[in-house]
Amino acid sequence: MRFGAALAALVLRRCWLARGAESLTPGERRVAELAGENMTDREIAQALLVTPNTVERHLSAVYRKLGIASRAELVDALGVPA
Repeated sequence: MRFGAALAALVLRRCWLARGAESLTPGERRVAELAGENMTDREIAQALLVTPNTVERHLSAVYRKLGIASRAELVDALGVPA
């Protein structure tokens, strides 16, 4: 198996096995934590040196992976004590 194929298989396996907050990538997790602290997309983008569009894409993935629909649900879904 070539390296690229092996890496792709590992990533897919991680996605299927991981559940909840463990399924988030490090970037998604950072964006979700900042959004949970009531930062706007623009503020998060500035803090992480990414574009607001990147923040929006990460949050969409976070909502999908965690089965939530809003920022209000982030703190509980991430399992971070308030």
